[in-house]
Amino acid sequence: MDLAISTVAGDLTNRLISFLINKYVDHACLEEKTERLQQLLPRVGMLKMLAAAMYQGHHVLDTIKYRKHKELPCDSSTLSVSTPNKRSRKILSSAAHKVFNLELERAPQDLKAGVANMAEFLAVSNQKRTNARTQN
Repeated sequence: MDLAISTVAGDLTNRLISFLINKYVDHACLEEKTERLQQLLPRVGMLKMLAAAMYQGHHVLDTIKYRKHKELPCDSSTLSVSTPNKRSRKILSSAAHKVFNLELERAPQDLKAGVANMAEFLAVSNQKRTNARTQN
């Protein structure tokens, strides 16, 4: 009978110790995962900003291509009857041209700023990571 009680007590003790160790390890893993997520969230924000700047750049490039296509000479069927040998061109309005020029100037500046911010962020992030590793 003493042998059975001893065996049951030993088994319960082992289970209790295993439970406590697993609970501590899971808690430590959870803290590591939470810390990692906190490090990744700012990176996602930076990537979102870079993607927005990239799409703005694509928009400007597409607009340039569209405007070049739009400014090509018209068909002979649309030419005036009085001037059949002349080629006509569509001219952009000055207001639309100014807006386009502002977009064209702003797109590379936004991309440069985004890349500079990303480089700074990565430098700070890597420094924090190396400091965290040296502390452990």
